[in-house]
Amino acid sequence: MCYFLYISTNSDHDLAINNNEFIKFEKVQGNDEELPIEILSYQYIWYVGSASGCSCSFRHLMTPDLGFSEPVDWYEEGEEEIEATKKLYDILKKEVEKGKQVEIVDKWTQTELKDIKEMEVSLSSVNRNKFRFIENYKFILIV
Repeated sequence: MCYFLYISTNSDHDLAINNNEFIKFEKVQGNDEELPIEILSYQYIWYVGSASGCSCSFRHLMTPDLGFSEPVDWYEEGEEEIEATKKLYDILKKEVEKGKQVEIVDKWTQTELKDIKEMEVSLSSVNRNKFRFIENYKFILIV
């Protein structure tokens, strides 16, 4: 069981040039069983892998109850996950600031698409230290 992050954008920018030890962008060429194609809005689709290969090595919440916040001692998160999420945030924010449309889906293995909810996320309001993904949510990113 794993998390899968998918970006949908109207930007033809090659996100793979940002690949590093924390983030691996792979352009989606076909269809796989986890790809939430029916709920993605834009033609350019990227899978976002992490150091673990899947998308599990980013900051994730199971529910939106705790919202966006900086890491805290009582909610254990690894330094690698925190750093990877910050780096991914920076990449996404640059695209949004250029005026590109960007959405990102955080899908848990075997979740049905009807169970994925949408949330508009302002990257001006949520800084890189507070940003994290929420399981089975599609974030529509705005400035």
